[in-house]
Amino acid sequence: MAKQEESEEEVVVPDINDPEWSDYAMSFFTAKELIDGNPLVAGLRRVAEMLIGEIISSKPTSVVHAENNSPVGRATVVYEVQFLCKHDGGEVYIKTYADAAEVWEGNTDDLFAVHAAATASTRAEGRALRKALKLRVVAAEELCKKDVSK
Repeated sequence: MAKQEESEEEVVVPDINDPEWSDYAMSFFTAKELIDGNPLVAGLRRVAEMLIGEIISSKPTSVVHAENNSPVGRATVVYEVQFLCKHDGGEVYIKTYADAAEVWEGNTDDLFAVHAAATASTRAEGRALRKALKLRVVAAEELCKKDVSK
């Protein structure tokens, strides 16, 4: 039996601070984890654990519901994600990333605006994960189909 040779190209992993990093990280998302090239939060979680470290804590740290005269709510959420990371020498440390998101009827599609706190939480988590991964795209959940500039 003849021995098969593998013709794999060696992948050069850019440093996380390299301008090529974002494209490299985006290459790990599957087609099902992208909407118009923007990653879903579930995909961000998976890829972040692959490239950064195990997620050991992921939670909203602040949820503020604002009263308004609308039938739908308004909420601002701060979300924090902590990763267990290792230096090349084996030393273990924790990296923490956080971000905020606000949801109200003026910046969110109607279907999601009625769940303001949950939607803001998902958006804020996506923002924290994007920050951790140093991506140059927004999460799919941050997109809105209606014209929010009005």
